[in-house]
Amino acid sequence: MDGVPPSRRGARAAPLALLAAVAAGGAALLLAPDFVSPVFGAGLCVLLFGLAALALWGAVRLVRRRRLLPALAALLLLVPGLLFALLAAIAGAELYAPSFGLAQRCAVIAFRDHLPFRAPAGKLDAAAWREDLAALDAALRRRHPRLARGDLPAGWEAAVRRLEADIPRLSSLQTAARLAELVARVGDAHTQVAIPHPAMPTAVLPVDWALFPDGLHVLRAGGSARRAAGCRVLRVGRSEVAAVLRDLAPLVSAENDAWRRQRLPGFLRLPHLLAARGHLPDAEVADLLVECVHGERSTVRVRPVPFLLYALEFLRSVDRGAPAAASGHREAYWFERRAGSGTLYVQVNALRDQEESVADFAERLRAAVERGPFTRLVFDLRSCEGGNNQLAEPLVRVAALPRVDRPGRLFALVGRATFSACMNLASALERRTGAVFAGEATGNSPNQYGDAELLLLPRSGLLVLISSRAWLGGLPGDRRRALAPDLPVTTTYADVAAGRDPVLAAVERVRPPTETAPARPVAPAGSTWYRLGGFLRAELAAEPGGARLRAEDFEPFFDVALRPAGPGRWLGRPGVELRFDPVDEGWPERAELRWRGAAATLVRAPERPELAIERVLAGDLAGGAAGLRAQAAAGALDSRAELRLNDRGYALLERGEVEAAIGVFRLAAALFPTSPNTHDSLAEALRARRGSG
Repeated sequence: MDGVPPSRRGARAAPLALLAAVAAGGAALLLAPDFVSPVFGAGLCVLLFGLAALALWGAVRLVRRRRLLPALAALLLLVPGLLFALLAAIAGAELYAPSFGLAQRCAVIAFRDHLPFRAPAGKLDAAAWREDLAALDAALRRRHPRLARGDLPAGWEAAVRRLEADIPRLSSLQTAARLAELVARVGDAHTQVAIPHPAMPTAVLPVDWALFPDGLHVLRAGGSARRAAGCRVLRVGRSEVAAVLRDLAPLVSAENDAWRRQRLPGFLRLPHLLAARGHLPDAEVADLLVECVHGERSTVRVRPVPFLLYALEFLRSVDRGAPAAASGHREAYWFERRAGSGTLYVQVNALRDQEESVADFAERLRAAVERGPFTRLVFDLRSCEGGNNQLAEPLVRVAALPRVDRPGRLFALVGRATFSACMNLASALERRTGAVFAGEATGNSPNQYGDAELLLLPRSGLLVLISSRAWLGGLPGDRRRALAPDLPVTTTYADVAAGRDPVLAAVERVRPPTETAPARPVAPAGSTWYRLGGFLRAELAAEPGGARLRAEDFEPFFDVALRPAGPGRWLGRPGVELRFDPVDEGWPERAELRWRGAAATLVRAPERPELAIERVLAGDLAGGAAGLRAQAAAGALDSRAELRLNDRGYALLERGEVEAAIGVFRLAAALFPTSPNTHDSLAEALRARRGSG
């Protein structure tokens, strides 16, 4: 090599490096466990950009040699490659941001119509579909936290047998829809069959529509559907809209009607599904009967478009349900002072760290609160469908600041798209602050299952998401299916068309109560400790005019002010009540806390109770394990405990205490058997023991 000029060595090294990158990308595609894994996405992006760069290098070399026609051919390869990769990333960003990383977005969009399954879904026979049904049934029973305890939905086994018998007379799309209907019986919005899916045709109607109190309205339309923009849809193909909604509703995995109304418009865009359910004669065209301005009715013939084109044309600029204040903003979280209203407005659209982390954003918000002045602080969670549950705490702490958490000063706007991690944020605001909730019912229940893991059915390749963790946003017995607003306000299509935000307007009409002098004490002096529900630690402390009840497990759980409402009865925020037998002096020995329909008993403790999780984290594994097992058996163990145990185990590993770490990881795997993370951590600790031996 010494005799080769450096420029020649560089010229040879460049294509070799690019070829190696392309090979690495292709290998990643082959080795990836599934098409939405980071490995698959990273491999796809490396492959696409590597091929484009190789084409560019070749074109430059050919131009230098004045071989223009081959250079032009290389450029023709370059432009589509780059365009495809960039458009895939952009469309994926709009569809999945911030839920997926860039690599996953690239993978999902680019391969949505081209995944190489073992057999095309349209060619599967009845035996193959029955194999998938059996695999689905077994996986749900094994992997879902509730079903793994043997708590099957009512009529589950009969529904499985009925579908097994029906499969021979169903088309593939009808079978896929019935599988979605079966999974929806679980009643968990995170556990679902992914529709649309690469194993199904993914052409869509080029409309963006939403459900309002008076029906289905087209917000925007493209292609052959442009005449329908701004109109109300009365009929889709052969069926009235109401009939289509009733037919498709059982396919939507949901905990309440609010989430069904959020998801159903997406199902109505799928012509192949509509045809399979008998609402369209075929999937090639859909006739929409619409009612437009001044009540004029007409039929609009709409032809489907590829899913990628729909994503690029519509999803980049549509903010469903976003308030007027959000105009021009697409960040995951942001805030502003609204001129003339005294409102410090905070919009959270996702709980996922961006260039500015959620913690840094919360710190900047805290600084704005401390600078003041403001009349009210408003958290808008209406377009917030999820993210990372572990990132919400800094925002809750800002809301709980004394100058914020006052009557008539703190508000949270919620709606049907308030979901998943954002639902947990809303629940934390409900438990730990006096926030007034305004808008519509949330899309999730306070106590929910989440952190869905992927399952690819072996024969069809249908993608199923199965929850792996339980999150307690309320007391263990809280059976609410949604968080209902204190101030109900419905947004109509007329509001959206006019750019009005009636929910924010209603909040800004609320005037904070006049500040009054502190009331005289009505509770015994000082404070006392209780055990709450057998597993939580609670402190009841006197404050002017009443008392404050704070509860915690290993983190703050709730904080509520109580005011006397009669002998042995104190009230907190709506739906919160403390009852006890009246005592002549001092604190009651026992009390009952009623919280939004759930109830738990407080038993007075002589001193600050030690929690089972604290004993384990302090090194007393044997002493704390029994308490945690009892808590899990009662359905009162939140997934935050898993994360704490995981952190403890890895801290022990880093200190070289391998056996102690294995003990902690074994306990976590026993308490949370459906969480893949617990078994992965245990396996890593066992490998460390073998390595050290």
